Amino acid sequence: MKLAAVFIASFLFPVFAYGQTSLKECFAQHNQCVANCFELDSEGSQASCIAQCAGAEATCAGEIGLESTKPFIRKKTEQLEQLLEDFFGDILPQDEPTPEFKNQSET
Repeated sequence: MKLAAVFIASFLFPVFAYGQTSLKECFAQHNQCVANCFELDSEGSQASCIAQCAGAEATCAGEIGLESTKPFIRKKTEQLEQLLEDFFGDILPQDEPTPEFKNQSET
C-alpha cells in the first residue's frame, strides 16, 4: 500500500514542477492529484496523499506569485540602491582606482 502511494506521488509531483503558467493549471492538477488519492486503499494513505497534493499546489501557486513580482522587486531594489548612493555619496569617499603594481625585478 505504501509502495502504491510512493509510486503515485513520484509520478505526479514532477508534473507540478514543470511548465506552470497559470493558477487554473495548478488548481486542475491539484484536483487530478486528489482524485488519484481517493483510489488508494486506506484513509491514512488517502489523507497523506491529499496533503502532498496540497503542498504541491501551494508550491505551484507560490512560484507563479514570485515570477509575477520579480519586475516590481527589481525596480524597488534599484531605487533603494540609488537612494543609498545619493545619501552616502557625499559622506563616504569615492573609490579611487588603485595604481598598477609594477614589477621592479626586471633584469
